[in-house]
Amino acid sequence: MFYSFRKIARIAFIAAVVLLIAIGIFAYRTTNALVKSERWVAHTHEVQTTLEDLRSDSLRANNSRRGYILAGDEKMLTGYGVASQEIPADFRRLRELTRDNPQRKQEFDKLQPLIERNLALLEQSIQLRRSGVADQQQQVEITKETNVLGVQIHATLQAIRDNEG
Repeated sequence: MFYSFRKIARIAFIAAVVLLIAIGIFAYRTTNALVKSERWVAHTHEVQTTLEDLRSDSLRANNSRRGYILAGDEKMLTGYGVASQEIPADFRRLRELTRDNPQRKQEFDKLQPLIERNLALLEQSIQLRRSGVADQQQQVEITKETNVLGVQIHATLQAIRDNEG
């Protein structure tokens, strides 16, 4: 059977259109998958950044308190004041970002009392220093306990950060 040039051109045109449609569908699906993947990467980076913010704020609060205890200069508490306000906000943000992850909820449920205890000890230490009572032994005990809590908090945050990566 002999095909005319017109029929061959039509078949070629239809094949080209079908091929273009298939390429368009493939490109659309690939682009959607890429966008979804990029969202997850951005989400992971946001979680990791907030974890690092929480860790940094915890260190800043502890260091400010230590500086104040040693020097007695109220100006040294600026970092503590800022950090003690940011820590709860960072923690709430982490819970919000990871609300769909039951493992994170359990980890944060264990981490929250450590952070709250640490902040309470820092505040107790600052109030003790402000009171003028020279109880160096109590300050030493608070420092030891906040050190232990700090290690636990930072190890937990690092483990979560590593797992997020």
